[in-house]
Amino acid sequence: MPRKKKILSAAISEFVADGNFFSGDVSGCGKAFTLEWEGGGSRLEIGNDTLLIRGAIQFLAGGGVIEIASKCTVRGILRADEGSTLRLGTRTNINRDSTIRACEGGLIEIGEGCLFSNVVVRNSDLHAIVDVATGQRINKSADISIGKHVWLGEDVYVYKGSIIGDGSIIGARSVVLNQIAAGCIAVGVPARAVRQGVVWHKSLNPDKWKLD
Repeated sequence: MPRKKKILSAAISEFVADGNFFSGDVSGCGKAFTLEWEGGGSRLEIGNDTLLIRGAIQFLAGGGVIEIASKCTVRGILRADEGSTLRLGTRTNINRDSTIRACEGGLIEIGEGCLFSNVVVRNSDLHAIVDVATGQRINKSADISIGKHVWLGEDVYVYKGSIIGDGSIIGARSVVLNQIAAGCIAVGVPARAVRQGVVWHKSLNPDKWKLD
């Protein structure tokens, strides 16, 4: 079956007719947000009151799963290749165009209340690196886990095998390659914790901090 690309809110019936599954609410989908798919066997779930501003959901090989919880805001590309799963937690806000791609049958799980700005999250290098002596691939994919209320600053990259604990902050242009503890600020390439015991709030007004 050839690749299809249509405005998401208008594509659901055809997506399902091709042997895919959909459940949820597309009332918050804008005309600049598309659904792209090939074949069947994929599953898309969108929670209530989620806004899909611009970008795309992509299933470019059958059998992927994308679950977007309620009250999220999405700008950019969410992609799940064959057998892979991408989960986006409640009230997560992608406020500048980002790319999140689950590959090679793996899992990318993102907790609730996160804030992302122009980031890349990917659980595979997308190309093979092979040991010449053994003929074996040495850069296998690995799942990614991003906890609750994590703030990824501008141009952050999160790569395969990364684990980011609840409430942490990753500074702009950092590259996460390993495990970042909860409640810390991490920066650099690779990202390393530079301060612990912190919490972040969307508002600069102290009177609102307890409400975040």
